[in-house]
Parts: sequence; structure tokens; C-alpha cells
Amino acid sequence: MQCPYCDSTQVRKASAVYEDGTQTSTVRTRGMGIGLGAGGPGAGMFGSRGIGRSTSLAARKADRERPVWIGFRGGIFVFLVLCVLFASDHLEDPFGKALGLTVALTIIVPAATAIRAELRNRDYDHRWHCGTCGELWTAP
Repeated sequence: MQCPYCDSTQVRKASAVYEDGTQTSTVRTRGMGIGLGAGGPGAGMFGSRGIGRSTSLAARKADRERPVWIGFRGGIFVFLVLCVLFASDHLEDPFGKALGLTVALTIIVPAATAIRAELRNRDYDHRWHCGTCGELWTAP
């Protein structure tokens, strides 16, 4: 197969480019401490775990389209902004109107972007990436 943009033969499936360009790493830290304070001596143990993900630029480009999720913090932010806007317009019951619109947005936005992602990902199994020019295309 050749790239339709630059005629290079350095082409791979987009899913393979994404797999090769994504790495996940886990770091664990453990420790122990002893201290002396005004309340007397004390000892303790601690630990933490962190997970990181690294993605190359080619892998980001070759990844599937994903839905947009507003989430809890995003919903609270939208609600507060709408409360301020509605209160500044002197509307009746700005709290109720902001709550209704926030609930609607937290349902409509993810649903609309999920439909958009599904439509764009229909041909993902037939999507190719050129290693020379970086273009993506769908093969029939």
C-alpha cells in the first residue's frame, strides 16, 4: 500500500501507530518516618502510587475520536457560571433555571459528542497513517 498524498510505502494502520506510540508507567513510593514533637515521639508509614501516560504526536493524531464528558467538577462550574449570569439578568428563580440548564447540558453534550465520535470512528479499522508525511486516510 502507498500513501495517496506522497506515494511513500512507509504506511501503517492507525491503530498500530497508536499502540506503538502510547506508554503507561506506574511509580510506587513507600517510606517510614520517626519524629519528636511537643506531643512526644511519633512514627508513621506512608506510600503513594502514580500512573502516567505518554503519547507521541503521531499516536495522538491516529487515536480514535472520543466523547466529551463534562464530569462532576465541570458540571459544578457550569452551574455556578449560569447562576451568576441568570442572577445578573434579574431573572426569576435563577437557581432553578441554572440547575435545569446544567442538567440538560451534562446530558446533551456527552450524548452529542458520543454520536459524533461514533460516526467518525466507523471507518477506524480501515484508517491508515503515513510515516513520511504524517497524513491519515481511509482505505476502501
